[in-house]
Amino acid sequence: MNKKNSIFIGKLFKYLPLFLREKLMMKARMAFPSKKITKTNDFVETIYNDVRCIWINKNQSSAGVMVFLHGGSYVFGPMLGQWKHYIALCEQSGFSGIVIDYRKAKTAPYPAAINDVKKALEVMHEKGDLKLGKWALIGDSAGGGLAAVVCRQLIDENKEIPASMILISPWVNMEHTHPEISIIEPKDPFINLKSINRSAALYANNKALNDPNLSPTNAQLKNMQSMFVIAGGIDALVPDMRIYVNKLLKAGVDVQYLEEPEEVHVYPMFLETPLAQKANKMIVQYLIEQFSDND
Repeated sequence: MNKKNSIFIGKLFKYLPLFLREKLMMKARMAFPSKKITKTNDFVETIYNDVRCIWINKNQSSAGVMVFLHGGSYVFGPMLGQWKHYIALCEQSGFSGIVIDYRKAKTAPYPAAINDVKKALEVMHEKGDLKLGKWALIGDSAGGGLAAVVCRQLIDENKEIPASMILISPWVNMEHTHPEISIIEPKDPFINLKSINRSAALYANNKALNDPNLSPTNAQLKNMQSMFVIAGGIDALVPDMRIYVNKLLKAGVDVQYLEEPEEVHVYPMFLETPLAQKANKMIVQYLIEQFSDND
């Protein structure tokens, strides 16, 4: 995904009328990766407990599995840039990946996405497709917030949890009340507050936006699983990410945090840029270390 072109298109999209922006975003959904992306990887659609999932290189699953929860404000996705990123991580790491195509808010609001992820994970465990200590949750944007919520619920329910989590520009607070957000938002080429506020309300389905199952920054954070959080400084949502990370650290959680001051929302997806390459190498190394601890 070319960063320069994406930022140009993002700026155009940002100020389109909401109905037109949403229509175009819905059309951009890529339910299955195109053969134009790669001819060297294997993709298999699998249904786990009525939840659609797509494996990437399942034959590598013995080394480890990255469970991808895509972003898109709980309304859109997955999209081309996300598929390219997931494929690149699988290629660089030698691990397999699986994308959980959870239901979207327009037809299935809260708690459908959470339930879909947990239902799919449960069957993956039953079938032996996920090995203890050899899988991680990886979420970008809304998928990052979803990963944090799912992990918290798995802990509370005494169910198997991931060896670690990777949260890329996670959407961790749906209230958007931090005063710095309105300062950063004009510089952000992607985040439109009116649009994501609309998505938040659509997904929440009348539930209070400060509920920890919508805004994981308000959850009980003690005993949360270790995680690597990645953010860009030119991201309207980064003030809430910083608060979340600080709360995790105060709760004694093992957190690695990378923030690039001049980077944007989900910047590791811009695979050709040096800082994205740096972040993705760090993701792969982090997962190798986490999985090796469980050999």
